[in-house]
Amino acid sequence: MKVLHLSFSDNQGGAAIAAQRIHQSLLRDGVDSKMLVVSKTVRDSSILRIAPSTHPTRRFARALRRFCIDSSLSIHTHGDPHQLFSDDRSWLGAELAAGLPDYDILHLHWVAGMVDYGAFLPKVAAQAPLVWTLHDMNPFTGGCHYDSLCGRFTEECGSCPLVKKPSARDYSHRVWKHKQAAFGQIPRDRLHIVTPSRWLTGEAARSSLFRDFPISTIPYGVDLEEFAPRDKQFTRKFLGIPEDARVVLFVAQSVSDKRKGCGLLLEALKQLDNVFLLSLGDGEPLVSKNGMHLEFIRNKRFPSLVYSAADVFAIPSLEDNLPQTVLESMACGVPVVGFRTGGVPDVVEHGVTGLLVQKGDSLGLSTALQSLLSDEEVRSRMSLQSRKVAEEMFAYSRQAQAYRKIYADLLGDGSGKKPVKVAGLAEL
Repeated sequence: MKVLHLSFSDNQGGAAIAAQRIHQSLLRDGVDSKMLVVSKTVRDSSILRIAPSTHPTRRFARALRRFCIDSSLSIHTHGDPHQLFSDDRSWLGAELAAGLPDYDILHLHWVAGMVDYGAFLPKVAAQAPLVWTLHDMNPFTGGCHYDSLCGRFTEECGSCPLVKKPSARDYSHRVWKHKQAAFGQIPRDRLHIVTPSRWLTGEAARSSLFRDFPISTIPYGVDLEEFAPRDKQFTRKFLGIPEDARVVLFVAQSVSDKRKGCGLLLEALKQLDNVFLLSLGDGEPLVSKNGMHLEFIRNKRFPSLVYSAADVFAIPSLEDNLPQTVLESMACGVPVVGFRTGGVPDVVEHGVTGLLVQKGDSLGLSTALQSLLSDEEVRSRMSLQSRKVAEEMFAYSRQAQAYRKIYADLLGDGSGKKPVKVAGLAEL
């Protein structure tokens, strides 16, 4: 069984990290797995970088497509970096489908800007079965990655708040129509949708584009050796945090992303005394006093040191799929406090591995944080339960076996055709 994963990146952003972890879990389970990416940062021979043709005609065609896509997005959308909007096109056009390495199963991940829906999906689905792990809502919307409870994706996108001139037939509607045309050419048994959370499974099942395809829920996996409890005294000394501090940890790819709820967390912390806020991520520090901000360091053990230095992990996201930071925190034995949103309630059991409050309730968040920070016995009990749940739910082996079953079911009749291998598109 040869599995080829398509992901825009191998390690930049939560979706890319999740895709690589799925790939790595399959490798450990004995599957012949490879990744094909646009942006490669990891030195790994099983991860291939797209290397398109250098022929002048092809290069000109790609440049023209890129210009047209960028111009359309500039004209039609507001361009807020924290309100992603991606259309159905790719600068690679049909070139990607023509030059994929050999595979039996094509496994898609976060492919916005990489995959051209019309030129790519129907063609490759005719050659081999597709699995698509959704890391956000974009594949079944008219462009947004999180819809902020808009709900139009359940029928037809349009009147989109992210475009400059919303109307029933606006740019989001045109993108949605293009996707509808592409998915309409794919037989039901040639595409299996997977989501990491019950919330996203429900949203995909409600969507007009995916409701007729099979959908499964497979939680993300984490490396339980890489993410494991470390000695708190050592980690605090290593990071320069007072040993007796009451430490709340916040982690986000971009700490200034409003969707991650940073402002609500700061509001909650204003109600508490003697709390040390430890934050990890790109962007400006959340606080300048009684806290510490750390940039991401590409070291396997460093994140577990940061998690283990905390008493409580805060996840104030307003919209999220299944935040891997929650899984990492639990694997390191740190209880979680956050909002009941997205996939968070899938893994955080209120009163057992953490505390959950109503979405957007900063006062409730403050009360929950105070409750855990002031009760070492409860934190200790939740810490043990968090690690136990991580071992039961997030192990690589569990994730790999779940995907292998889907692959086997798709290949069960042996009719999956392999695409023609074209040299030159992928390189190590």
